[in-house]
Amino acid sequence: MEETLARFADALARGDADAAANLFAVDAVYEEPPRFRFEGREAIRAFFRDFAARHSDARFTALRAVADPAHGLLAAEWEWRYLSASDGQERAFSGMSLIAFAGDRITSWRGLSIPIET
Repeated sequence: MEETLARFADALARGDADAAANLFAVDAVYEEPPRFRFEGREAIRAFFRDFAARHSDARFTALRAVADPAHGLLAAEWEWRYLSASDGQERAFSGMSLIAFAGDRITSWRGLSIPIET
């Protein structure tokens, strides 16, 4: 599970929306309440593609993770930074995600974040 999270971070850093989306199950749900909720890998892929087109220098860093492999659950604390293409400014967030897995695919990602002043 932690390896999948590392592959997710790497895909985001490369701006590879397809690689990031392919870590999710076909019927996965990705949500960041109250802002986003995407159902299905293709909707998640479209979200990642849109993000990659509008941002650069993305860095998703897992600071700490606690896994429950028997139940396919991972809780991760992370930091997320990127440059906005619209104004060149860095944006940074600190957050937590609860991630559910079926095998090596993410079935549910629920994240909450708060901005970090840069």
